[in-house]
Amino acid sequence: LEISDRRISHILCNNSDRCHKDNCGLPKFVLGRSTLQKLNMCNCSLQYVPGEIGLLVNLTHLDLTQNKIKYLPDELCSIISLKWLSLKINELTSLPMMIGNLLCLEYLDISFNRLNSIPDSFKLLNFINELK
Repeated sequence: LEISDRRISHILCNNSDRCHKDNCGLPKFVLGRSTLQKLNMCNCSLQYVPGEIGLLVNLTHLDLTQNKIKYLPDELCSIISLKWLSLKINELTSLPMMIGNLLCLEYLDISFNRLNSIPDSFKLLNFINELK
């Protein structure tokens, strides 16, 4: 696998030291992959998601299950192609205010977090078939 190949559409990084060498954020080789459609970063000890996540414009599936994420950047809400998002088992206390921009979202798992409230824009997520 040539990591520099920009045609990569799926990345699975599960419980690996290689996942969080970049100060416990997403690895640099992931960011800027405009063709990336599926990203699985579950159980990688991630502490944050950088704003550059918004550059993954073709992302449809994002799994950030079982990390240590406390905050999500607003740029996440610019990935309008996103259909599947798992944030379960993190340390989130809030969701981005513009989460309602994810109009294609069909699956959302926010269970086992520390959420205090849900943004008003959440009501715009009309296509969610499964919410946990």
